[in-house]
Amino acid sequence: MSILATPKASDDSFVSVAATTHVAVASIELPSVRERQAAIMQERLTDLAAQCHGRLAVGFTEVTDMTSAAINALVEVSGACRARGGSLVIFGLARPLRKVFASTGLDKLLTVAADADAALRLFNPRPRWSLFGRAA
Repeated sequence: MSILATPKASDDSFVSVAATTHVAVASIELPSVRERQAAIMQERLTDLAAQCHGRLAVGFTEVTDMTSAAINALVEVSGACRARGGSLVIFGLARPLRKVFASTGLDKLLTVAADADAALRLFNPRPRWSLFGRAA
């Protein structure tokens, strides 16, 4: 077996991270998320959830296929976010993945947004208004 066939446990270079004022935004930069990548993804996103008080948006714009291990990882990360008082929002799912999420009910268990802007808006709901102006 060659060294190239065995990825390093610490290799999470397919998870890129950016930050906004109140939300960590991660992107999964792989066409397919299999068991090995799912484990790495879960570890990295759980660590991020701890750093950002559970306010995490994750983009899948490059992902065209994922295994049940990847979906299970996302459910676990969502739980970690909720435990910290935040939430996980997934965005940029390809049409076939959106169909899988909808047909299996995953879109009810996990929050799914169309794109990054829509995901970030879910963290910053529209301000409430009162008769006396903008409410805090």
